[in-house]
Amino acid sequence: MITLSISSSREITIQELAQFFANRHLKANITATTSSVPCVDDPDQHRVEQGFTLLIFDIDGPTFKQVVWEPLQKLLNLSCAFVKYRQDYMGCVLNWPGVFVESQCPGKTTKIEM
Repeated sequence: MITLSISSSREITIQELAQFFANRHLKANITATTSSVPCVDDPDQHRVEQGFTLLIFDIDGPTFKQVVWEPLQKLLNLSCAFVKYRQDYMGCVLNWPGVFVESQCPGKTTKIEM
């Protein structure tokens, strides 16, 4: 399972996101979220943003990149997202080792220790 947390300035409904996954024959669970996140230009300040947590089932990393991330990134004009992949990786989707090219994301990557 892949957990992907996204937010976008483009408006989209849960139903439209569910249809995005249905069109790709993928099982997914979608939850609307409201988060407090640091401002890009002033990390000491925070703002509220709307988004979604996506649980995507029965998919591996390389397939995720091609079938989910790239089309979703274009659809919602996403520059980054938070991803958790099994017990192997948690952090910026652009830093995901073995799936994406060298990251331009300034955030940290985290290997999950159990």
